Amino acid sequence: MNNITVNQLITLSESDSISPYNREKIDLLLATVNVWPTCVDSLDAFLNEIRSFLKIDVLTFNTINAKIKKISTADFAWQLESLTSLMELIKQNKDEGIEIALNKIL
Repeated sequence: MNNITVNQLITLSESDSISPYNREKIDLLLATVNVWPTCVDSLDAFLNEIRSFLKIDVLTFNTINAKIKKISTADFAWQLESLTSLMELIKQNKDEGIEIALNKIL
């Protein structure tokens, strides 16, 4: 499921076959991926980079929030912006974790 590419996400976002609600979530996800400071070509790569950066395996609102409180804004502004957007996406899905949030919108 997460092996979807960024280009596939863009195509899905532009598709008439998805609801406005899901389009909004996909656009938020695309913005989150695009702000990340290194180029990633798939959701798997993006989520792996986040797990590596935060040194955590499970990506929920609470696990991300606990880690970002300790990150320097001056040194990691792009990462923090991306993580904040990802937290918003998770929060909108009742903090069930990023995988469940993605399954709901993709």
